[in-house]
Amino acid sequence: MLKITELHTLDIVLCSAYTVMAIIILFAIRNQISDKTRKYFIPYFSFKIITAIAFALIHVYYYKGGDTFLYFEGAVYFSNLILYEPTNLINHYFIDLNETSQLPAIEGYYILEVLKSPDTIFMSKLTAPFALISANQFLTTTLNFTLFTSIGAWLIFTVFVNLYQKASMFFAIGTLFYPTLAIWTSGILKDSVTLLGLGVLFFAIFKLLYHKKWIYLTLAALAIYSTIILKPYVLYIFIPSMLLWAQGRINQQIKSTFYKYLITPFIALSFILFGYLLFNEISESAGKYSLENLESIAKGFHSWHSYLAETRGQSGYTLGEVSYTPLGMLSKAPESLFVTFYRPFIFLETKNIPTLFEGIQSFLLLIISIYVIFKAGLRNILKILFKDTNLLAFLIFALIFAYAVGFTSYNFGALSRYKTPALPFFTAALTIIYFYSKKEKKLSRFKTI
Repeated sequence: MLKITELHTLDIVLCSAYTVMAIIILFAIRNQISDKTRKYFIPYFSFKIITAIAFALIHVYYYKGGDTFLYFEGAVYFSNLILYEPTNLINHYFIDLNETSQLPAIEGYYILEVLKSPDTIFMSKLTAPFALISANQFLTTTLNFTLFTSIGAWLIFTVFVNLYQKASMFFAIGTLFYPTLAIWTSGILKDSVTLLGLGVLFFAIFKLLYHKKWIYLTLAALAIYSTIILKPYVLYIFIPSMLLWAQGRINQQIKSTFYKYLITPFIALSFILFGYLLFNEISESAGKYSLENLESIAKGFHSWHSYLAETRGQSGYTLGEVSYTPLGMLSKAPESLFVTFYRPFIFLETKNIPTLFEGIQSFLLLIISIYVIFKAGLRNILKILFKDTNLLAFLIFALIFAYAVGFTSYNFGALSRYKTPALPFFTAALTIIYFYSKKEKKLSRFKTI
């Protein structure tokens, strides 16, 4: 297993210098940020600097291993490649996976024996520019990479605030400062890039729907491309949810009730057709994560993570006997949702510090969820869902994705990372329901655009 056993003096000095530089730049561009979100800008990116450093220290001195080191070592090789043959960089970067043996045998070449899948090579290439400007130092590369990928959560937060301006503080807590979300989208991980992709795609769709800025189609395409390579199954759920969101927005813009009822079925059919074609394209590009392979992947996760829990003392869980039929898997939805958002149980299921940390957050989220449900009432929640398409789309994505990762993970440590895309949308849904549940006279102050 690849690992880094200590941080060098050069790394610490460089990281300190980049931290100071980042803070200066953040203050310099702060006034360019919208008034609606400006007050959270410096605190959020300062917080991400802290979590990036914490992530690196935890992996070097506590976990003493992990995929982050694999991606970093790959990035170091491609960073050296940029310096070695800058004029031939395009050919090297887009070389076929089966032809990597043709790359120059420069420092770090040995890592190509380990980089056997498209996602690991993509992560290495994406991280390489950050390694280059960081003198190939792990801590500094982690910091710079994190500051870049942190834009994803910021864009998600920006859309939430633009839609519901009065709830900005609650959105900030659930999207920017939620500890699990912050720590596991820091560092050189696929989860960091996935949330960046979702954030860019979500923001691009918002700009297309609300401001008709078609230039954002390019950003959407780039976000979809990166997510297909790393975690295509996220798009299986996110794309349909966003199509539902888009249909709701288009319906809002049709003022005539007659035309709305006349046109809505055609809009729905168009989105279904588009979604089907996109689904097929994503699935064909997804390799081992194609739709046909999802059942075998779920079985593999169950088997491997159960083995780790039994033999290596890792914090695992089980959903009991599972029948891998559509009905059998669906019957596990309530348990899967509960384990994703509200477990591990404090003390009962925590075997180490990370799971205890996760257990405390899960317990607090459970208390908040119960409070919101009782305050709003199930009947009113259903009314609100049909009234607000934003809420419906966010909740559908959060719940279906949470079911998927809760059903497949079988390991609390892995689940902490896998569930990060669902957390901003689930906490946003709770926030929206909470604000709608206030007395009627206050609802006029909680308007969407």
